[in-house]
Amino acid sequence: MIRLLVMDLRHHAGTWVWTAVVALVAGAGVCAQLQIVEGMVQLMRAFRRPEEGYSVAWVFITAIGIAAASVLSSTISLVMVMRRREHGLWKVLGMRPSTVRWVVLGQLGLLGAAAGAAGLPGGMLLAPAVLQIWRWDQPTNLFIRAVEPQVVPAQVGTGAVAVALFTILGGLRAAHEAETASGAALLGGRPQEESGGIRWRVGPVLRVLCALASGIGYVALLAMSRSASPRSPQAVLSALGCGLACLCLVIASTPWVVPALERLLTAAVSGSGIRVFIAGRTCAQESARSTATVMPFAVAIGVVAIIYGGQAIDLTASGLISLLCLPFLVAWVGGVAIIAMGAGRRRRDAALLEAAGARRGDLIAIEIIEGLVHALVAIALGAVVSLGTSLAMSTASGKPFLEVLAGTPWKQLAVISAATLGTIAVTVVGSSRARGAGPGLVLRAQD
Repeated sequence: MIRLLVMDLRHHAGTWVWTAVVALVAGAGVCAQLQIVEGMVQLMRAFRRPEEGYSVAWVFITAIGIAAASVLSSTISLVMVMRRREHGLWKVLGMRPSTVRWVVLGQLGLLGAAAGAAGLPGGMLLAPAVLQIWRWDQPTNLFIRAVEPQVVPAQVGTGAVAVALFTILGGLRAAHEAETASGAALLGGRPQEESGGIRWRVGPVLRVLCALASGIGYVALLAMSRSASPRSPQAVLSALGCGLACLCLVIASTPWVVPALERLLTAAVSGSGIRVFIAGRTCAQESARSTATVMPFAVAIGVVAIIYGGQAIDLTASGLISLLCLPFLVAWVGGVAIIAMGAGRRRRDAALLEAAGARRGDLIAIEIIEGLVHALVAIALGAVVSLGTSLAMSTASGKPFLEVLAGTPWKQLAVISAATLGTIAVTVVGSSRARGAGPGLVLRAQD
């Protein structure tokens, strides 16, 4: 068993390295937020006003938790889908189904715990930088100038447990499949559902519950913001909470919304040629990969929408960047990592098309179109978060919704949207360009 695990790590080192990078960045972001929150809470206790410190801490922790949980779970889920054949090989070689399940979960738990604990030094570097941005934005604010990140031993355990839980969450379905599906089905890469018994529905049920809770939370926070005085601390925190709740709703619905939007987008330009058709079919066939690719960038754009939406209630962009830059960093790194990890599958798809007679220029065009489809869907989901945030900000500021919407910094959102388009397209094409071998060798290679 140990030899099989070592071989898996060695033969798929690139995938596991990218996974570790995402987990490390998430761990560093979580630890940095915890250090900043601890410093703020301790300072507010010294002023005998701890409730205000806890209110701001809620926004910090919720934002980084949403980004880390969504990006890590989607990344791990994609990695486990790519590892189905290895799990089938373990079963064929005699490993018991329950052992396969616990080995998969143990791998993920150890990776997450190690990354979360190792994120403490990274958090010690990130936290002062975030606070410095805040101080530059408000140089006369004595409270912000007095805040110093506080490192406590419990943060190591908290970061390790949080990242480990997020990674295990992403691997629960794969562990269930590895235990219940036959070795032959896993080796084929498409495990069948059990013919009898209760089918695996925990994931969809949890997503539905999360979406319902996010929608209810958005409505409740919007009502709280409406009942509070305009621009009061309660109204501001409720509006920010509305933005985060809207972001959670978008994240929870991505497995259903992303494939539908991509099919709709490609159908709208169905007469544009065979390249668009193949790119659309690739997105539809690889719906899990498409969802995992779109989600981190949708989170990043949503975070930017919340950052600049706060200007309607007199919160400066720089101040909110200091609040939400760590979730943005986690989401962006996760998106790039997911695209890089899918390079093997894209090389194999391109080799199959090349063997069927496609030209190299057609392959590049198909990959660019696929990346553009992912980027446009991510921008559309980010626009939903922007609209939801604008509605909350109009309520908190007492301004009409159209006035707040007209005051949205479209230039900044256009820049981040263009960056998303460029990043996804360039990363998709760049990660698939290493085709030194012929189509036959690539088709026989592993992902």
